[in-house]
Amino acid sequence: MPEETFSEMLSLTKEFNGVMLSKLHAIGVKNVMNNGYAAGQRVFHAHMHVIPVYNDPEAYNTKKNGYWREGPSPELDKAYDDIKEAAKDIQI
Repeated sequence: MPEETFSEMLSLTKEFNGVMLSKLHAIGVKNVMNNGYAAGQRVFHAHMHVIPVYNDPEAYNTKKNGYWREGPSPELDKAYDDIKEAAKDIQI
């Protein structure tokens, strides 16, 4: 990846970190970029995971007992809407 592209990616990541902190009331944010199959990369293009962190491990948890939840989730729908609204001003 060209250095300029990576720099822009980190800049956008920083902006999304702010969204997670302000809109989802996270206490921190994890940024993860898996590089190579051995590191867990399964989609082979550059992307950054922006993961909100909470005191409550069940906050916005999409898994229950190791299985993905099925069906509607009002909490996740609201989180999605909040992120989408806050991110609309981020210039990509």
